[in-house]
Amino acid sequence: MWRRSSTPISSPMRFVAAPATNTRPMPDTTAPTTESSEANVDAVVIGAGMTGLMAAWTLTRLGKRVCVLESKSRPGGLVATTHRDGFLLEHGPCTILAKSPAFRRLLEYASQDLEIVTADPRAKARR
Repeated sequence: MWRRSSTPISSPMRFVAAPATNTRPMPDTTAPTTESSEANVDAVVIGAGMTGLMAAWTLTRLGKRVCVLESKSRPGGLVATTHRDGFLLEHGPCTILAKSPAFRRLLEYASQDLEIVTADPRAKARR
């Protein structure tokens, strides 16, 4: 059982995970949740980075009600995208080398809800 801290998390942004693209931000709150609201979720994921979002997505696909807590103003963790002068600039660890058959199956499974952007073949290869 999780023990509730008397010190609230500093201005968390809360996301209620719904089937894939229906995820919506909830209002910021610094008040601890009430017992009745805790009964409305099956799992709480701390952090809306790549791993946290994938965990929440997987749990929702399994029919679980999930609450994702994120301390920053946007989801994605270190991953971010900037559109500038017609170019797409990716920040953070956002490149995936999908050589593993298991990872390829996961990507195929998730691709029904995700946009997969492949590198331009003219782009310089990075190792």
